[in-house]
Amino acid sequence: MLVSATTTDEAVTLLGRVLGKPVVYGELLPFTPSRSYASIALGGGNLGPFNGPSHAWERRAWWLLQRAACAELARVLGVPVPSGSPVAAALRSGARTLHAYSPALFPKPADWDPERDPLTGAWRLSAEDALAIEGDHGDPGFAAWLEDGPPPVYLGFGSMPVFADSALLELAGDLAEALDLRVVLGAGWTNLEGPDCDLPEGVAVAQDCSHEWLFERCCAVVHHGGAGTTHAASASGLPQVVCPVFADQPFWARRVRAAGAGVVLPARRLGPGSLARAVAAALGEPVVEGAAALAQRVRADPGAGGAAAALIRWGAGA
Repeated sequence: MLVSATTTDEAVTLLGRVLGKPVVYGELLPFTPSRSYASIALGGGNLGPFNGPSHAWERRAWWLLQRAACAELARVLGVPVPSGSPVAAALRSGARTLHAYSPALFPKPADWDPERDPLTGAWRLSAEDALAIEGDHGDPGFAAWLEDGPPPVYLGFGSMPVFADSALLELAGDLAEALDLRVVLGAGWTNLEGPDCDLPEGVAVAQDCSHEWLFERCCAVVHHGGAGTTHAASASGLPQVVCPVFADQPFWARRVRAAGAGVVLPARRLGPGSLARAVAAALGEPVVEGAAALAQRVRADPGAGGAAAALIRWGAGA
């Protein structure tokens, strides 16, 4: 049995054909067709009778993006180049999907098969395993800074090029000054030099760091809305300000807001004033309470254990 993910689905399905192995799809966002919601590419809302067709369009568009790479792989493997999406064919034949996101953020559609399309919640490492990976959570100086004052706001955009390094530092400093709060700046893919860079007052930089460990020491999370960060922030119980850039991020931003656990501020509108207002709103009592309620539901998800149980069951022929 092979387990794939969204960006490798077509290639892994082709490889599964060659090896004679079944493929299970592990998805970080709702990608399985349904009559109850439109494709995520169109926002994931309800377009009524167009919901079903929108998923066919989404799958077709994704295949067109992957077709050239899949053709090259077919040539390497010495098999015929597929004329259509191997994934679409596999799904029509009953292939199974593990949905690695929380029903607290996106409830399972009624027309999904409960056995073929289990919704497990995010696949997170245990706290112990996460801390075993090298990162700033093992830096005594960073831990001491976190403890030496009120819980800071986490500000980070992962791999998204929202700001250049100097602009991101300036934004963090402006936020700290405007709300008289401390800020932990998650560097992500932005080229920051940690303690060697010129940090604004009240700002610290985190390079690689366990989100679970860090968020426990913060008061709010400002992020780009990627599936992983959204679920880590939701599990933390902290209020969120979600600043989506593209792809599935606007979808997750809306889901956080619908759960009452955060505020949405699109990245294109980010600025010192708009961010300060959004964080202030997120720290208000209604959002704080909504975030705590969401965390209870997200933490109850079976997660990786539920996914493993499904794989074992399917592997045994159930």
